[in-house]
Parts: sequence; structure tokens; C-alpha cells
Amino acid sequence: MKSFFKPQLKKLGVSPVVAVLLLIAITITIAAFFYVYIVPVISGVKSDISRIVALQYEEIMIDDMYYKNNVLHIYVRNLSPYSVIISDVFIEYNGEIVAVFHDLNVAIQSNDVVEITLLVTLEWGKSYDVKVFTSQGAYAERNLVLLG
Repeated sequence: MKSFFKPQLKKLGVSPVVAVLLLIAITITIAAFFYVYIVPVISGVKSDISRIVALQYEEIMIDDMYYKNNVLHIYVRNLSPYSVIISDVFIEYNGEIVAVFHDLNVAIQSNDVVEITLLVTLEWGKSYDVKVFTSQGAYAERNLVLLG
């Protein structure tokens, strides 16, 4: 009579030594992938974040300003912990720009004050808004009233 039950064969898997070697090889492959492809992306994001944080900490203020003989004198203070570059000055009257000065490239060291002199014709008896911008986009604003 035939037996319906077949004899059980011993099924062997991968030996423990080979299994450990395979796990080590897979781990090294994943680490290499991470190092080659992911680390450069993270480094790029890190530098972008540092530029954004630097912009938040870039702070200037207009200490004083006066207008005499068609020359506007603006004293700008750098409140940041590092140097900044003043790039632009806008002068507005009633929300309309009356004078623009681009590419000034005036460097101000940390906690220092610099005088910016601009040749401009303004009318006495009017109130002007003066805006000073850094190369990174931070700005300071102050009102200038010319009594006459």
C-alpha cells in the first residue's frame, strides 16, 4: 500500500555566517547610497537655511539725516553681528518715488555707523520717506521733514 505521507526532508536555509555577511553588505550599500545621494542634498538645504537665517539677522537703522545745499546726508547704523552692504536708497513723497539710488555698495562693519551722501533736489516744506536697503533685502525707513 502506498503511503500518502511523504517523508519530511530537512530544509536548510542560509547559514548564519552567510546571513550576517548579507546583512553587512546591505547595510554598507544603504550607507553608501545615503552618503552619495542624500548628504549633498542636505548640505545644499543647510546652506540655503543659513542664508535665510542670515537675512533675518541683518538689521540696520537710520540714526540721523539732514538736507543741506541739495545734499542729503544719511547716517546708517549696522545692528547685525557681521558686516552688511548698503545697496539702494529710495526717497518717497506721498507714496510716490521721487529719487532712487542703486548700486551704492557701501559696506558697514558690525555696530558701526556710516554716512551716505546723496546729491538730490528736494522741496522745502514737504515730508519725505527715506528707505535704505541692504544687498540682502533688509531695510530701514525714516521720515525727513524739510521745514522752510
